[in-house]
Amino acid sequence: MIGSLSDVDHYIARAVCPWCGKEGDVASGLDTDDRPSPGDYAVCIYCAGVNCYDEVLRLVRCPEEVWRTDPDNFAVLVEARRVVRINNALMKRQ
Repeated sequence: MIGSLSDVDHYIARAVCPWCGKEGDVASGLDTDDRPSPGDYAVCIYCAGVNCYDEVLRLVRCPEEVWRTDPDNFAVLVEARRVVRINNALMKRQ
């Protein structure tokens, strides 16, 4: 279990996933209602790419060797990516 998705959505400036180019403007946390901060991870709901927020809260690619070696967040990121992929596969069936 990755934790619970916050009930609080934060509207953010237009964010473009650097992996797939899709746009979003909402961020939700896991087990927190905090707004995104520089250095926080973000998993794209379209492609499951792992990104980080930079100093001005733009999404930048987070290299796999960085997040895969982060002991505090590795399992959460893997599970979040799995959930996104399952959800996307289910949506394609409908």
